[in-house]
Amino acid sequence: MRDAFSGVCRIVDPSGAVAYEAAFGLAARDPAIPNSPAMRFHLGSADKSFTALMIARLVGAGRLGFDTPRAAVLPAYPNRAFAEACTIRHLLCHSAGLGSLFDRPGYDKHRPYARMADLLGAFADAPPAFAPGSSAAYSNEGFVVLGAVIEAVTGASWYDLLETSIYRPAAMGASGHFFSRALPDRVAVGFRYREE
Repeated sequence: MRDAFSGVCRIVDPSGAVAYEAAFGLAARDPAIPNSPAMRFHLGSADKSFTALMIARLVGAGRLGFDTPRAAVLPAYPNRAFAEACTIRHLLCHSAGLGSLFDRPGYDKHRPYARMADLLGAFADAPPAFAPGSSAAYSNEGFVVLGAVIEAVTGASWYDLLETSIYRPAAMGASGHFFSRALPDRVAVGFRYREE
């Protein structure tokens, strides 16, 4: 049971018709609520691909380049030397030297951050783990910075752009970012089994 899949699987054919759909396991454990195709799930790091797509669109429109230094877009970034050495490409490839965000003392998981730029204060003063381009390590912070770059270039919040340029065109009408204190109906509560 510990390794059993818990979630929903939907396969859509090229015409848009649902070829297969099934729900497995629980959407919540206490109380036990079974999953259903109507449930909403936390996307987690799937947002990184959406962020990369929004960056690629800005590059395609000539508003940004993959080799644009972060300092050119975020001139107030505290570590100026690091911001000048770090490019959009480094951020996209997890080779900027930034960390995971969630372990930072300045990060508050209960605070409703309205913009990606609001999260920069949790880590922007910290030195990088390595020089940009010299190594690679999975990084949530790099994609927070990319979100802030998107906001600086467009003037809109990353959350609003995600809604208008990704979710709506993809007919992802039930998708969104919800505050933990105000979850809508049908939201699955993430859980995992302990090692023991």
